[in-house]
Amino acid sequence: MIDDDELRRFLEAHPETRYIDALFVDLCGIIRGKRYPVADAPKIFSGRVQLPESVYVLDVTGYCPDAKGRGFSDGDPDAIAHPVAGTLAPVPWAATPTAQVLMNLYGEDGAPSPIDPRHVAAKAVARLAAMGLTPAVAF
Repeated sequence: MIDDDELRRFLEAHPETRYIDALFVDLCGIIRGKRYPVADAPKIFSGRVQLPESVYVLDVTGYCPDAKGRGFSDGDPDAIAHPVAGTLAPVPWAATPTAQVLMNLYGEDGAPSPIDPRHVAAKAVARLAAMGLTPAVAF
């Protein structure tokens, strides 16, 4: 998670920033998220952003198939979003000075969301490392 110093340093280096996009990449590789005015950045970086956990199980059209009971069956509960350290960056192609940051979802108890692709990948990497293996991925 990003600490206050990382945000402060970023804004000192990029004082022209007007918006910060809090981004999530779903299971289909589609980027989803919310845009916040820079004045609301403390909300992003203090764990006060909440999103339905089902954001990760939407299909490519945005439909929630209620996969594994996530979505309508469970009441579509919110999870708490936290920024991923080291991912806050300016968006050089934006007409209005904007930054973006990747987010991960956690439960109210602080546990990583079991359907957050970044958490799932981290678990798989840890299991491979425990076996002395290093994953290699190509796109």
